[in-house]
Amino acid sequence: MVLADAGLHGARLSDRGPELVDFVTGAPTSSGSLDVRWRHGVRPGSGESEPPIQVHRFDEHTFILRQSKTVDFEAPFLYLFLGNERAVLFDTGTTPDPDRCPLRETVDELVAGWLAIHQRTAYGLVVVPMGLCLLPAFVVLTVVPLVLGLLGG
Repeated sequence: MVLADAGLHGARLSDRGPELVDFVTGAPTSSGSLDVRWRHGVRPGSGESEPPIQVHRFDEHTFILRQSKTVDFEAPFLYLFLGNERAVLFDTGTTPDPDRCPLRETVDELVAGWLAIHQRTAYGLVVVPMGLCLLPAFVVLTVVPLVLGLLGG
């Protein structure tokens, strides 16, 4: 699956059909759930394992991903927001190796699942790199650099 931004330029929301999500008047206000037990890694040599990325569905359009502490001691969180024309991924990950951190595969699966319900003829992904995990995996996608001055940082 290619999630590149192809086909979006010049398109209008009305071109997408009747499946549009009303994020203005119909935006969820408290439907999200933070009822999750985050994994804390496994002891080296214990023989135990855990997934390299834990995914929590906050609501229908928002996913919180956490890199496993067995992959990196910081266990950073990443945030995926799915909208009408594109998804936005805030990448705070620390491990660019797809064998240790299969973030591209994970994001592709989440977006594909969302698009199965909210069908679109074209869909983009904007990656806001704040860490190292996605940059090599998402080179073909739109990458928006973080501008700290605009975010008050």
